[in-house]
Amino acid sequence: MAEHDPPSPARRNYPAYDEDFAAWVQSQAALLRAHRFDELDIANLVEEVESVGRSEFRAFVSAVELIILHMMKWDYQPERQGRSWRVTIVTQRRMVNRLLKENPSFKARIAEAIDDAYFVVPALVEQATTIPAHRLPESCPYSWDDIMTRLHDLDPDRPWPN
Repeated sequence: MAEHDPPSPARRNYPAYDEDFAAWVQSQAALLRAHRFDELDIANLVEEVESVGRSEFRAFVSAVELIILHMMKWDYQPERQGRSWRVTIVTQRRMVNRLLKENPSFKARIAEAIDDAYFVVPALVEQATTIPAHRLPESCPYSWDDIMTRLHDLDPDRPWPN
C-alpha cells in the first residue's frame, strides 16, 4: 500500500459511515484524539465538517425567517397582534445574536440570510393569514436594523426587552 493511500476497510477499526453514523462519529473523534490520522475516513469527515457549517447557516436563516414572518403578521394583521408574536420575535433575535457571536463570519452574509429567509416568508404569511402571497412585497420590506431592533409592543409606553 502506498504511503498516501487510505487505509483498507480491513485496517479500519470503526463502523462504516453509512451503517451506524453515531458509532462512526464517535470512532472518528477517538481517532482524532489519539492522533491516528492515517486511519481516519477523510472523505466522509470532510463532507460532515462542511455539513456542520451549512447547518449553522440554515439555523441562522431560520431564525431570521421567523422574525420576518412574525413582523409581517404583526404589520399586516394589527387586530391580531399579541404577546406570542412579540415573544417569538424577541426569542429569535436572541438566537440570531447567539449565532452571530458563535459564527462572526455570518455578519458578512446578512443580506444573503435575509434574501434566503424572505424567499419562503410570503407563502408562510399566506398560510397563516388571509393575505395572498402575491400582495406582499417581492423583497424583504425590513432592514437588518428593523429585523433586529424594531419594537413590537402593544403598549408603546412600556418597552419590551430585546
